[in-house]
Amino acid sequence: MGTISYEERMKRLRDAGEARSREARGEPARLVPVVPDNAAGFTESTPQLYREGYDYYRTPRAQHPNSPNRYVFSSLPQQMAFFPFEQLDTISPRPLLVLAGSRADTLFWSRQVYEKAREPKELHVVEGATHIDMYDCPQFVAPAVGKLAEFFGRHLAEVASA
Repeated sequence: MGTISYEERMKRLRDAGEARSREARGEPARLVPVVPDNAAGFTESTPQLYREGYDYYRTPRAQHPNSPNRYVFSSLPQQMAFFPFEQLDTISPRPLLVLAGSRADTLFWSRQVYEKAREPKELHVVEGATHIDMYDCPQFVAPAVGKLAEFFGRHLAEVASA
């Protein structure tokens, strides 16, 4: 969830670098699950996002045969180098709508994005929704789509008339 310590971050970067060196020597790439492969992989500390991610991505709800639920471990440094919060100023002054569920364990990121962004901006929280609920649960998607239509209809109309 993006809250690992500096020491753990550095350890993971060293481990990924060593994996990249093994791959360069011809050893097979280490593949790591994105979410647990089955519910038996859950522990007390498994975040809600990963539990729901399993339910979404690893069950008939949204599972696809071309989605193996793996990433190449040596790609971790590129993932860790991506800091979208540091690029928020490149969005402004274009309109920004942040959508989030009130029960999403990622809501804190949505709030951080909103606080960092410049105007015009809006944070729209869908009551009762989790992060994954916002993907395909009609009772949560419909209000989000309505908000998207209203927000961008208003802001695109302003651009068109300028």
